[in-house]
Amino acid sequence: MLIALVSIVLLLAATTTTVILARKNSTTGTVQDSSERLRALRETHRRSLQAR
Repeated sequence: MLIALVSIVLLLAATTTTVILARKNSTTGTVQDSSERLRALRETHRRSLQAR
């Protein structure tokens, strides 16, 4: 239960960071990089939750 809560908080933080970066940098390359990083982070969390 606690592990799931922590990963939800981390995902929210990552999403917020991505939105801030997307607003700060209007170039498409940076926004694309941010969303790819977020996607990779979500996949990592999904794998770690499945492992437990």
